[in-house]
Amino acid sequence: MDPVVEARAAWRALAADHERFVLHFDVDVIDSVDFPLANFPHFNEGLPVGVAFDCLAEFCAAPPMAGLVVTEVNPDRDPDGAIVDALVGALVGALGRRVD
Repeated sequence: MDPVVEARAAWRALAADHERFVLHFDVDVIDSVDFPLANFPHFNEGLPVGVAFDCLAEFCAAPPMAGLVVTEVNPDRDPDGAIVDALVGALVGALGRRVD
C-alpha cells in the first residue's frame, strides 16, 4: 500500500460527495522517532515524516480542499525550533502546490 496513493483516493472519494473539505492534520500521525513534536508522542507507530508530508502535500493539492487545521504541535519538545521550522516548511511547500 502506498500512503500517497491512498491519500489521493481518499480526497477523490470526498470530492465525489462533497464540494469542499477541510483537512485536519494531526502531527502525532508522524512517528515520534522521526519527528518528536507531537503532544502525545508515539514511538515506532506512526508514518515516517517524509511519507506524512507527501500525504499532506497530496491533500493540499486537491482542488476541493478548502482549509487546513494543524493540531497536536508541542513546541516544548523542540527547544531550538528546528522541528517547528521543518513543519512550517512542509506546510508552506504543501500549500504551494495548490492549483486553484
